[in-house]
Amino acid sequence: MAGNRRVRGRHLTGGLALAALLGPAAMTGVAAPGADISVTSSGASPIIATASVCCTDMSFVVSNVSDGGEQITSVGIDLAGAALPDLVFDPDDGTPAGDDVTFGFALGAAPAGGTATAAFPAASAADNGFRQLTIATTGFSAPGELRFGVDVDPTSARGRVGAGGAESSAGAIAGAELHGARVTVAFSDGSTLGSELVGNLDTTAAEAQVRSGALVEPSLTLADGQTGPGAVSGTTQEITITGPPGSQGRLAIFEGALDLGGGAGFDIDPFEVNTLRARTVVSFTLNAQGTTTEAVSLGDVGGENGGINLISAWLRDGLRSGPVAGPIVLQLDPTGPPTLGGAPPGMPGTPGTPAAPVPGIENCSGFVLTRANSTSPGTVRLSARQLLINQRIGQTAIRRLNAVETWLNEGIYGSDICGGSLIDAAVGGSLVADGAPLWVSRAEPRKPRVAPRGSTGGSVTLTTRQLRINQRIYRAALLRAAALEKRIRNLTGGDVVDGSIDLGRFSADVTVAPGVAAADTPASRTQVAPLTTTGREFRLSAGQLRTNQRIAQRAVRDANVLLGKLRRGLLGVNFVPGSITARDLTVPDFRAPSP
Repeated sequence: MAGNRRVRGRHLTGGLALAALLGPAAMTGVAAPGADISVTSSGASPIIATASVCCTDMSFVVSNVSDGGEQITSVGIDLAGAALPDLVFDPDDGTPAGDDVTFGFALGAAPAGGTATAAFPAASAADNGFRQLTIATTGFSAPGELRFGVDVDPTSARGRVGAGGAESSAGAIAGAELHGARVTVAFSDGSTLGSELVGNLDTTAAEAQVRSGALVEPSLTLADGQTGPGAVSGTTQEITITGPPGSQGRLAIFEGALDLGGGAGFDIDPFEVNTLRARTVVSFTLNAQGTTTEAVSLGDVGGENGGINLISAWLRDGLRSGPVAGPIVLQLDPTGPPTLGGAPPGMPGTPGTPAAPVPGIENCSGFVLTRANSTSPGTVRLSARQLLINQRIGQTAIRRLNAVETWLNEGIYGSDICGGSLIDAAVGGSLVADGAPLWVSRAEPRKPRVAPRGSTGGSVTLTTRQLRINQRIYRAALLRAAALEKRIRNLTGGDVVDGSIDLGRFSADVTVAPGVAAADTPASRTQVAPLTTTGREFRLSAGQLRTNQRIAQRAVRDANVLLGKLRRGLLGVNFVPGSITARDLTVPDFRAPSP
């Protein structure tokens, strides 16, 4: 987590505060609980913290100013929705999730006459850290204040060592990086209110206003309907925002980079960033049809793995900011071919045209990998080093395909499925569609675990036989990717963990048919086509090395698309019709049909 950072020539000290400042009565005149959330590194205001985020017990501040006598009974912070991917709380437990500096939960000041007890929910454990932090409080009345500290790191910084015991630059989180993270506050009157943080790089701050009657989250796409991520060659891009007609809001473009300090990093995904360098904000007003298209300029301030832009939007109502939509992730690459321009994976459509809507797609996680176009491998020389490079590319494809198959074999949970997308896969047999859905759940899919790159195992010998062996391995990876793609399009209820699908995954109110046995369906299998010989003559040449590299690169691209589908969330169209039965459902959510 952040120590010091330099942005746009200004020296900023990292700090994070959560401040419950104004209740809804300030706007409505009605006594009710409410909270403002502030994440900042500035000391200009007395209502914000000025300490560093990491390694101090005063960097988070929660203030209760409810004007109806309500006490705060708990505060929860969920990093899963933050703009920077793979952010985790990194307590001092001997297993660093990020860089080598860790800091456990430290209570700086409990509410006067009250207590505060912190916990990291086991269900949120990820990559040696935790996505969530919950703090139970007693005696937390207005205008009481809670102060605490805990480390937060991007997991990509694992293994980095900072100078002089300080945090590494890759682990420097100053506050704005938590843009989009969810904060939930529960009150003694039984109400629970939540909001999301909105980042501000000019002050390394983020803010959120928690009120009853929350604003809605707008939808956010490129002008052609796509959501990325991908590479684009043009600096100017058009973004379409949709929401309630007449609503006003903000569109933010954060320019980020992946700071690995020359190292390999940990579990790096395409288009991943772990630091923010600049921010641009555009104000907008939705027209009578509830939409607007805004032109934005992408940035690239240079440096290691830079030019990755995170685009998000939220609505505003006076002082309040609503939930954050996005981010759309675009990498500015003026010299390379764009990877956007067609339908996102898993969605019908032809290149260059908006994709047709798929039921439930709006309730996916928002993570969609776009298939990259083929690129030239550049200059390929006939050398053992080039052979080794090709092998590493092929090994990357295999490790990622292994992660896809492991994810499927471990069993699919209801949270892996986009809400409102299941109906044909379920109706028939033991289930019956019975009216409109009662609610819709958003996908929160498990992240596939890609094994880290291992040792190369020594030297390689450049021979025709080795070229032939390598190409067979790369071609086998392509066949396996095709088999996994087919499997993902033909999943069944047998792949689902029994009792894990809630009602919010269906596009209708689904009931259990009385007197019909809930038979289990066989799980899908990865059926790889046999590898055939090409009949072509192999020559020990740079051209053959180039061909092998292109096959290996295609296998990596195909594996990335499959990983993207899993991280986006599965859809109803991924399941065989009628294969989901009552065995797969969470029992409390379902009932027999009305007489």
